[in-house]
Amino acid sequence: MNIKKIILVMVSIVLLFSLSGCDGSSSSNNTVQYYNIDGFIRTQNFDSPIEGAEIEIAGQSIVTNEDGYYIIEKIRGGRYSWKVSSEGYQGFSAPVYIDDDMTISQKLDIEAGTAVFKGSINIHNSSVKISDMDLKTDKLGKTEANMAADYDFEKTENREDYKRDEIIVKYKSSLSSQSIVDLQQKKGLKKVADLNLRSGNIYRYEIPEDKSVEEMLSYYKELENVEWAESNYYNYLTAVPNDPGYSEQWGNFKVNLEAAWDQNKGSSAVTVAVIDSGIIPNHPDLKANLLQGADFVGGSNSGLIQDYNMTDDDPTDETTLAEGGSHGTHVSGIIGAAANNALGIAGVNWQVDLLPIRSFAARAGSNWDIAEGIYYAVDNGADVINTSFGSLDYSILIHEAIRYAVQNDVVVVSAAGNDSSYGIAYPARYEETIAVSAVALDNSISSYSNYGPRVDITAPGGYYKGVLEDLILSTWGYYENGQTYPGYKYLEGTSMSAPFVSGAAALLIADGVSPSRVKERLTSTARDLGVEGKDNYYGHGLLDVYGALLNKRLENPYVFAAEEKNGDLYVRSEIIIAEADGSFTLNDAAAGELKLIAWRDVNEDGIINGGDYYGENQKTFTVSEGGNYAAEFEIYYLPEQSAAPVSVFGMPEIKSN
Repeated sequence: MNIKKIILVMVSIVLLFSLSGCDGSSSSNNTVQYYNIDGFIRTQNFDSPIEGAEIEIAGQSIVTNEDGYYIIEKIRGGRYSWKVSSEGYQGFSAPVYIDDDMTISQKLDIEAGTAVFKGSINIHNSSVKISDMDLKTDKLGKTEANMAADYDFEKTENREDYKRDEIIVKYKSSLSSQSIVDLQQKKGLKKVADLNLRSGNIYRYEIPEDKSVEEMLSYYKELENVEWAESNYYNYLTAVPNDPGYSEQWGNFKVNLEAAWDQNKGSSAVTVAVIDSGIIPNHPDLKANLLQGADFVGGSNSGLIQDYNMTDDDPTDETTLAEGGSHGTHVSGIIGAAANNALGIAGVNWQVDLLPIRSFAARAGSNWDIAEGIYYAVDNGADVINTSFGSLDYSILIHEAIRYAVQNDVVVVSAAGNDSSYGIAYPARYEETIAVSAVALDNSISSYSNYGPRVDITAPGGYYKGVLEDLILSTWGYYENGQTYPGYKYLEGTSMSAPFVSGAAALLIADGVSPSRVKERLTSTARDLGVEGKDNYYGHGLLDVYGALLNKRLENPYVFAAEEKNGDLYVRSEIIIAEADGSFTLNDAAAGELKLIAWRDVNEDGIINGGDYYGENQKTFTVSEGGNYAAEFEIYYLPEQSAAPVSVFGMPEIKSN
């Protein structure tokens, strides 16, 4: 494969002379001494090699190789002019006296022009544009219930590999359940999972050992009552789950989860307790990650609070549809809805142990029931406790329970509250918790979110602007006449932003970060939204799970103009860093056929490779001296798992790790 290179430069020029030992001895009498000179010609900003630069000295000349290296041998001692030049770069010369073998290295600047570019960059925390994702869904919100039946997804093209013993089939809605059973028995299929939709039933089958996927697909595609059939494809190049609602989970993209999942997808060795209204225990998108849990509503209040006298061990949420449905199930799905199971949505953690604790009946919970739940969570192995609730009143009882949790290395995450007021709610106001405010899709503070100096961090909470998709999609359900009805729903609130942070805390612990370090790690790596005087709203900034796992605050991308020659990119402008909002003004662009490039060098290795962000304006500008040009373009995450250079968005091929 022809690996492409990118040549990058900066403004200042540095001439580095370093002396080394030589074979030639000091001259004596009239003996003529000869010496060797070598070195590297590189760019200033990223220290990248310049291939083809010409070096001249003592009447000899040579060009640098692909590593920017040159060597000139057998130069007679004396005083000379050492020169270096390369097309598109400012030449440089300096006098040098040679009386020994020498290493002379130089970093070159570009030949600047006078053209100006102004525009903005949209940073996508995903490897593809969300609207272009091949996993699609019907829009939810068709009914009050927003049941799982609202989901549908289309055939995925161009997968490179798939499960060799499974197929997925969608039947037409007119086909009866018995007919489906008859068909699968006829072909010896074993049902692994199913999804019952209004538009038809989707079945995941294990095929007989003596059958191939191709053979079974060929058979099912010919059936009149089958809408489609496909392989159960794997996804290797990037951590993009196949959950059909994934493309609508803008909160996941906002906090940089796709890149984070290349680092860690979670672990069942980590437990997150959700103290809330309970859970819909039979929800198909939660069952794989769900522990037993406990119920403290309506029980005895006798005895010590630390003894947490459970009502029972059934944390089923009994909130009806008329009462708004299961708040606890929605919160739990954000933290840990099972991912990559071709169903519903993807939680922050693909794997995690969710410990549901019911301390609320519908929307109200007493201090006693909440405190019991906290003590129970700590004593039953919780690593993180999510508290998506609040009160304006200080409680010694709750505060002592939270102190107990923190003293036992449990991270407590709390919602700031939804009163649109200065001064966040308890327990978020307690110093021991991680206090979370909420932002909308456009990164503005959600109008309902409380704010104040105790806000530590912000995360997606949504804000309704007439479109359901501005809210946070998660698992949901309701209780009616002794039965639970699982589904999915869009909701908004700091109750939704807190579990993003709880989920991130769980990923950090799964990655080996000590619970005592989680808060500092999350806040120190949060994304600065570039809004002056808004610390009381955003705290340290927007949650960035990728940055937290890498333990670095990700910098804004570099922007420059470049000329492409045979697939290589040569910088032809100054190199700047975009503003926090993505805007930029790029000066000193040279005349020529230029592209605009943006690059976030996440691993700071000077090479565009997996783990970085990259993008280029698809239009080539014919630039003249003094011209002014406008551009808006996008950059995307480059999957770390790529085993070879990738070319995803019309960019040149890039070097892999």
